[in-house]
Amino acid sequence: MNRQRIQLRFSQLAGLTFGEMLVVLAVFATLAIMFFLSSNHVMTKTRVARVLHEQKVIRVGLANFQADHLRIPDESSGLVTITGGAYPYIPSVPQDPFCHDGSRISPYEYYTGISEKHTALIVSVGPDGDSDIGGFLYNIKLENSNLAGLPLGSGSQVFRLSKSRANKLILEQSYDPTNGSTSNGDIVTVY
Repeated sequence: MNRQRIQLRFSQLAGLTFGEMLVVLAVFATLAIMFFLSSNHVMTKTRVARVLHEQKVIRVGLANFQADHLRIPDESSGLVTITGGAYPYIPSVPQDPFCHDGSRISPYEYYTGISEKHTALIVSVGPDGDSDIGGFLYNIKLENSNLAGLPLGSGSQVFRLSKSRANKLILEQSYDPTNGSTSNGDIVTVY
């Protein structure tokens, strides 16, 4: 008789009700959403750190190239110049991890002769995936070639931005991590 009583009591306590199961599923769903949102933020921060490191490597390669050749590569030859030769300055041009277009792989943008103070800019499109500085410079060239920091084509004269305008451009178009992980702006390294 005791044995039947114990089995009856155990079978009544062994399961979860439908309401309890819904609560457990809601807690798991909430935890999964929190994990996904925090991992997305961490992945963006990791990519930003990677970009900053790769831009530093490129900057060192440019400095070594400049020490050997007394100039930096011009914009038309680009960063590929520092990867060639018997002793390359960097093994290869790193690809921008924020390039969101799956059909193409894009290296970092490289601009020279922006102003007297800014010899070269190494630019990543940043978490938003838009080339803010490149678009801004392109629009300036279209509006007025006298204000452009880059040549308009073969045989064109190179015009430079003023120091204050170049600084303003870099500050306004740069990525700011304090505005959130998907802040607008490019990640810029000045050489």
